[in-house]
Amino acid sequence: MRKESLNVPIVDRYKGCLLGVAAGDALGQPVEFIPLNGKDKALERFDEPWKRKIRKFIKEIQEKHGGVIREMLLNPFGYWEKGEYTDDTTQTLLLADSFIEKGKYDPDDFVSRLLKWYDNGKAKGIGRTTELSLGLINAGVADWKSVGKYVLKNFGKFFSNGSLMRTSPVGLYFREYIEDIDRVAAELSIITHAAEPAIVVCQMASQLVSQLVSGVPKNEAVDFIERKFKTAYENVYNSYSDYEKYPMNADSTFSVALISFANADSFEEAVVEAVNKGGDTDTCGSVAGALAGAYWGVAQIPERWAKCLKPQSAQQIGSKAEKLYLLNTSLRRS
Repeated sequence: MRKESLNVPIVDRYKGCLLGVAAGDALGQPVEFIPLNGKDKALERFDEPWKRKIRKFIKEIQEKHGGVIREMLLNPFGYWEKGEYTDDTTQTLLLADSFIEKGKYDPDDFVSRLLKWYDNGKAKGIGRTTELSLGLINAGVADWKSVGKYVLKNFGKFFSNGSLMRTSPVGLYFREYIEDIDRVAAELSIITHAAEPAIVVCQMASQLVSQLVSGVPKNEAVDFIERKFKTAYENVYNSYSDYEKYPMNADSTFSVALISFANADSFEEAVVEAVNKGGDTDTCGSVAGALAGAYWGVAQIPERWAKCLKPQSAQQIGSKAEKLYLLNTSLRRS
């Protein structure tokens, strides 16, 4: 692999990736599915008292921030604290913890961590497809290897982004092990999301993370996944124009994160662009943050964002990233 022109140590890219997930997630969570123009039909689903609260929130964003989300804000619904990351980061860290504490890839261990977090549907911010799949596993209807196909057969096709949001540790642990990345990203996706588009997007995102933390130049890394995935990559790229219609689809979410990252000149620019696309803002922000952090490294994550992160601090998350780096180093030596 060609050396990156940026002088960023690989371990700092690992930290940037994992912290980027949390920072992008926390930046996006207050405005998830909130139309920043205040005129979107999305407001129709709220009762009048909530509409007034949302309009007030949007007005504050327009007056104090020029209509652009660049700062960690209080959630208008009071469900999340300022700087608190959501289920996107929680699941990502559960996967990181599984790799770290087991010292290897152990899907059964990861599923047990997901089920403990799920807590009979009490998990904060859990997505519907993820909740459905984990509920079926918990009830003994299907095991983790078959539940995804069971959901497809009995509940219809789900193309949502719930497995995409947590996939970046695959690219960190298996850095430069291309075949393993594809295999593991697919296996971990089918626990909750077994539709082919969701699986392939997890593979693409994990491969791109692996390339970026290895120091491959941005354009070359993107070219790599374009060549490797061909038609699937084209589908992702073309889905950007459909994002407003299908903001929770894995394809369209990844397209926003990928294009925001590819066109940016800094970590902050990439994440701000992804979040301000609207829709599923926390997931777009978290995936863009993973890519941007893997490329620019932890030093480019704004301190004003990092110091707000909770419930786990930036230092705690960075420590997990360093352990993943050491695990990959050991794996490569074995």
